[in-house]
Amino acid sequence: MENKEKTFFRLITDLSVKTNYHHLDIRLQAQRNGVRELMELIEYYEDLIKKGQLPKNNPVRKHLENPQQKALINNWYDLIAQCNILSGKPRLTDCKRFLEIVGEDRDYDKRVADIYRQALLDYSMGKVNSIEKGMGAMDGNTKRDPNDPRQSPKTYEKAKEILFNLLYEKNLTNAIGLVQEDGAYEEDIIRDGQKVGHRWVEPDYKTLHTAFQTYKFFALDEILMNGLLSPEPEETFYRVKPSHLEQYFDVKGFPDLPEQVWCWGIRDVAVVEPQVIKSVANLEFR
Repeated sequence: MENKEKTFFRLITDLSVKTNYHHLDIRLQAQRNGVRELMELIEYYEDLIKKGQLPKNNPVRKHLENPQQKALINNWYDLIAQCNILSGKPRLTDCKRFLEIVGEDRDYDKRVADIYRQALLDYSMGKVNSIEKGMGAMDGNTKRDPNDPRQSPKTYEKAKEILFNLLYEKNLTNAIGLVQEDGAYEEDIIRDGQKVGHRWVEPDYKTLHTAFQTYKFFALDEILMNGLLSPEPEETFYRVKPSHLEQYFDVKGFPDLPEQVWCWGIRDVAVVEPQVIKSVANLEFR
């Protein structure tokens, strides 16, 4: 098993890969596999620093104390908070963070701003007892990210299967139907990152449709990034059509995909710790 330091730099390296489509929507940036695990590791190391338990020469500490990296990390927190608000299942901390974003005049998504303005109106009219509640904040100050696929790993796999099917079927109903044929599945019950039990899930259409809508950006990220980092990316991509993605992801401007997928290639790789992971730095895309 990877130790925490290696995992930290592996995730930093993986998530530093920029493409010509991530900028299209904040969900393509924040709902990426690895972002939430990285945020947890950052909180773990920041707690060690506060307690004086992490030496100043520790490579993770040096990285976290770099002003440029601090700005990048804060941006990830901002993006996650906004994505959770867009999903309709924000935590109280997500809503409070957005209020900070507005107060400090940082960049924010127009769709989230519309939710915020409606929350202000509802609060002023006495329809809700706080702006955060008007933005949809869930009860309780939970740290658990409601959209984290690690909370429901088997359900996430089903969402990924639906997306794979969708690349062939061109129809969401049919794509879900193929997964329904697999029958009931066993889902882990995760609390604080630990498996504490399991439950059986009957994959009716509504359950699977909800799973796809919740995790589709994570699934897309995994498929696309695995394809880009594969020795033969065209094997993953040749059936993906931009118009098809736009239909089911509500994102405009996906790049055209010819038979060769290099136009989706990596345009910039900022490898922070090349001694930890070298494979990404060695990639060459036309």
